[in-house]
Amino acid sequence: MPPVISRRLFAAAMIAFTGAGTARADDCAGTHEIDRCLVGTWKMTTNGMEQWMHTHIRKFSVTSVQTTDNTITLKADGSFATGNAKVTTRGVGDNGMSGTGTMNGRASGAWSAAAGKFNLCARAGSMNGTATVTGRGHSTTIPLHPTVPPVSSRTYACASSTFTISQPLHGDTVVSTYTKLP
Repeated sequence: MPPVISRRLFAAAMIAFTGAGTARADDCAGTHEIDRCLVGTWKMTTNGMEQWMHTHIRKFSVTSVQTTDNTITLKADGSFATGNAKVTTRGVGDNGMSGTGTMNGRASGAWSAAAGKFNLCARAGSMNGTATVTGRGHSTTIPLHPTVPPVSSRTYACASSTFTISQPLHGDTVVSTYTKLP
């Protein structure tokens, strides 16, 4: 599989895995503070990485992204757990080759929010997946074994039923939106 296509599929498959009051929590990113606005179960409704890929990945067009159980529960005690997220991304390269990337993942640990930063500190988690490239009469599938980052820190904003996280990426800003579940 050409390295450029496998890197693009890997980036496409990583879409979903990628992130007020003060309360006591386990230390995460150097703080015990949490923002009570963030307490609850949230579902990603706008995936900023998907939008970023449509704008920035050249010579490979993302044709579909499907997600399942892309949720995160942030508890008042400072702990968090994600759903058993699955993301499948499909695309076509300018050279006529097609690709499918699938990632499965989940994580749990501690979270904090202070000074405009939303922090996740994974204590347990797993991610795995595959990337398949098809073209010129051949199909190749490779396993993907990325790791869950131990600490993730992003800028955030929260209003009762929605919150956004932002992160810089290659000269742009990726913004994802979450909606609170009942």
